Amino acid sequence: ILRPPMIYGKGSKGNYPILAKMAQYMPVFPKVNNERSILYVGNLVEFLRLMIENQEEGLFWPQNAEYSETSELIRMIALTHGKKIVISHITKLVNKAFGNMVYEQSWSKYKDEYRLYSLQDSIKESENDK
Repeated sequence: ILRPPMIYGKGSKGNYPILAKMAQYMPVFPKVNNERSILYVGNLVEFLRLMIENQEEGLFWPQNAEYSETSELIRMIALTHGKKIVISHITKLVNKAFGNMVYEQSWSKYKDEYRLYSLQDSIKESENDK
């Protein structure tokens, strides 16, 4: 089953706000070896603008330029809030719970660049003034 990427940004719903809360209040988080396709709302907006401007039709798979790893995402969110979080090594059970959910990066290439925000910049934008 092909699932869309997690779309996130300031005020977003779903999994991102849960991860953001964990990052701010948990002193320790398990090291998770996974990859996730995610899409910052600012990059999605730029992608949609380009689709309209270029009068595109078809099937497209936008995502951020880089995959995210859950524990790294948690660490970046914590740092944005001036918090330190310890990433600890864990069992296979946690890796299974947070497994990989990606689609091929080459599917997300487009003739114009829509990925205006890196993962780190998008986290700062998402967490700014929360």
